[in-house]
Amino acid sequence: MKTECLSKDIQKEEKRIIKILKECGINDEALKISKNLISENAFLACQLRTLRETILKNGVCEEYKNGENQFGRKKSAEVDIYNNLIKHFIAINKQLFELLPEKNNAKTNTLKEFINSKPD
Repeated sequence: MKTECLSKDIQKEEKRIIKILKECGINDEALKISKNLISENAFLACQLRTLRETILKNGVCEEYKNGENQFGRKKSAEVDIYNNLIKHFIAINKQLFELLPEKNNAKTNTLKEFINSKPD
């Protein structure tokens, strides 16, 4: 199982994001402006995948012991980090989405519906 996010994985994710944005009609100027957002989005996507694998393997809770009599279970550090990163990931996705042209495109509409949907 892969446990780290490598540069090549981030670059691959950047290319995937750029391809999706181009398919949805982003213009070259907006693509240049959003380069840093795309880079951060790719990094976060890779980190989130890595954290998810760790959480699936180890669970959402971990045991702790503070001294002889204080022990129990708490939310794992990976879950806290995941929750923090996912908020930033969603915010960047919304910013990227706002750069897309307003056109009645089936792919854009599908993406818009997905971004605006709330989990059950």
